Amino acid sequence: MIIRENGLTYSDHLDDETLVPGGQLRTISQSQWVEKTLKHDKIGLIVNNELQLALMHWSKYKEMFESMKRLKERNEELEELLEDTMAAIAYSDRAEKYESGEANLIKASSPEEMVKKLKDDVYKRSETSEKD
Repeated sequence: MIIRENGLTYSDHLDDETLVPGGQLRTISQSQWVEKTLKHDKIGLIVNNELQLALMHWSKYKEMFESMKRLKERNEELEELLEDTMAAIAYSDRAEKYESGEANLIKASSPEEMVKKLKDDVYKRSETSEKD
């Protein structure tokens, strides 16, 4: 799989050049490891005939971490937007029903309480419609 994010490319693919047997861990110098991790985005270390470790240059790790952090923040923004949209739909539906006399007035002491009551109303109506 290949993922591209903010000009960076991440892949879970390793080739012969990026796979290193565990026995070579001690035979490769520190400068060679640094050079190898700068040349490749990741190095796979094989231990007991299994790929068990991944090595990467710290700067690449920080880029990946920052990218993940941005994606997490974006996900949180989208979740909040979804909640706001659901509340707006609930409010709109509720206002129409109130105007037509099909629903009672909802009283709340704060905007947060109003949103909660509207969401509860939407969930109750969706459960009812699923049973029908």
